[in-house]
Amino acid sequence: MLLPGALTAQITINWGSGVAFNRIVESDGTTLPSPSSGFSYELGTFGSFVPTASNYSEWSANWHAFDGDPFFYSIGASNVGLYVDSATLDSSQNSNSTYPAVDPSYDFAVGQQAYVWIYNENDPTQINTSTEWALYTQLIDGSSPIDKAWQMPDASSSTTTQSWYVTSADTAVWGGVDSGSDVGGGNIISTPGSYHVQTAGFTAGVYWDINGSTAGATNDGGGDAAGTWNSSNANWSIDPTGNVTTGAFTQYKVATFSANDSGSGEADGDFTVTKAGSTSVFGLDFQDGTVTIGHGSGGGIVFDTSGQSIAFADGQGFDGLVDTAFVNVHAGHTATIETAISSSQDVNLTGGGTLVLAGSQTGEIDGTLTLQSGTLQMSGTGTNPRLGFNSGGQTVVSIEGGTLFVSENAVTKASDVQFGSTTDVNYSSGSIVIGEANDSLGTLSLTLSTTSTIDFTGAGTESIIAFSDSSGIDWSGSEILQVTDWAGIPLNLGTGTGSGTGGGGTDQFYIGSNEMGLTSDQLSKIKFLNPVGLAPGLYDAYILSTGEIVPGVIPEPSTYAIGGLLILLGGYDFYRRRKAGA
Repeated sequence: MLLPGALTAQITINWGSGVAFNRIVESDGTTLPSPSSGFSYELGTFGSFVPTASNYSEWSANWHAFDGDPFFYSIGASNVGLYVDSATLDSSQNSNSTYPAVDPSYDFAVGQQAYVWIYNENDPTQINTSTEWALYTQLIDGSSPIDKAWQMPDASSSTTTQSWYVTSADTAVWGGVDSGSDVGGGNIISTPGSYHVQTAGFTAGVYWDINGSTAGATNDGGGDAAGTWNSSNANWSIDPTGNVTTGAFTQYKVATFSANDSGSGEADGDFTVTKAGSTSVFGLDFQDGTVTIGHGSGGGIVFDTSGQSIAFADGQGFDGLVDTAFVNVHAGHTATIETAISSSQDVNLTGGGTLVLAGSQTGEIDGTLTLQSGTLQMSGTGTNPRLGFNSGGQTVVSIEGGTLFVSENAVTKASDVQFGSTTDVNYSSGSIVIGEANDSLGTLSLTLSTTSTIDFTGAGTESIIAFSDSSGIDWSGSEILQVTDWAGIPLNLGTGTGSGTGGGGTDQFYIGSNEMGLTSDQLSKIKFLNPVGLAPGLYDAYILSTGEIVPGVIPEPSTYAIGGLLILLGGYDFYRRRKAGA
């Protein structure tokens, strides 16, 4: 209810839009942020706390509502409406509002800056991609004697009515006011031209879009959205559907592939986006088509959150704030990165799809690369480590639920380098799959929460995977690491000809370069399940003097199908050469 004047020893504060209709919009530029759709409108202060766009996670804890739930009225289905209310500040500097969020004993001290906060969720732990806020105030006195900054007055010495309407607001901490004359934090997709207040979201996505303001991302209607990503090409839309004018990429955003109108403009084909020059991104999100990020002149992607948190939905059920850089590939999709990647921060791999690191460029992630879901396929070419460093930095690959798949060209695998020599692996759940491969890494840490596997994919591939001496590394997990589809030569545990020989076969799995690469307790946590050529079963692991890990068998016909052949061949001295650094 709008009160016309002030009572003795109290001050009436009118607030909202006033009695005139105003355009009030959400970040999309069209939707009305109505209380009927979950929005709250409050007037209050933060005490001595000063809200900024970067400390929004602390707003709710410092907020003191003075009044809320104003009278709200809109014109039909449009974004034109009004919200207006008033409450009194008594001589004890307390609010007399009956709004449930008001603490009647809170002292709104003289001079506290007042703000209007519009939100549909103010719990920072519940912020998601649908969350919208606006926070605005008047910081500077206007030209009129009654047009003063919104600061709590002294109710014991004045009875002047205050009118704090959005038309006099000069500062938006979040969202925008006065047709964009002042815009604060948050993500605004589109503006309607003139408006009085606009809420902003927490997302940071921009969308690959080569067809300008036409809906979708493609020009041909065939799903091809090939183009060049550099510092100037206007191939990015702030609208998920691609319906607005495009611009160049803005640093520290999430590069999303691609704008999707669910129609003929959808980029659902196979196409290459050539990366020219270096760009900093918060993350990469591959949601449509089969995209390859090719390597152009000086091309590179730097993962950098710039110290911010954003709202993100990964397509796997998560929708909330993230503060770690990421690559997200949606289920059913494959994305390939051929250009250089780097970061001095941690990076998460999410989504249910497959990310392929290919090409001959570097992948210098100086931090932890966490595989949370989906598949990371290592298929680099050339002598540069596709992931990690040989010196000067360290990448830790943490497998926490997804699959690490190493798959190289059968002809060039001896020279193709997937991992830097300092690249360590922390393995807690998920799987490691070794296709055609010949690769060396740093140490292996096992903290398995469930039985997990290293799968050598059977007799059709020839694979060598070598970890550094890990005897001093944490293997505290209680579960077993099962080596599956292994097609190597087991250790002969018999007493006759060939006794004590083994290793050097089609598949080879090393930890260290001698029998001291693992402790006996660590070794007991490795089992070989149904090795190729052996009777089905679970076999204990042994470590040879070369550091190779193999199953052990007593060559009897009932348990060892090729025992007679082993005796004929003798000691098996054909130890296969490993890549340098193994």
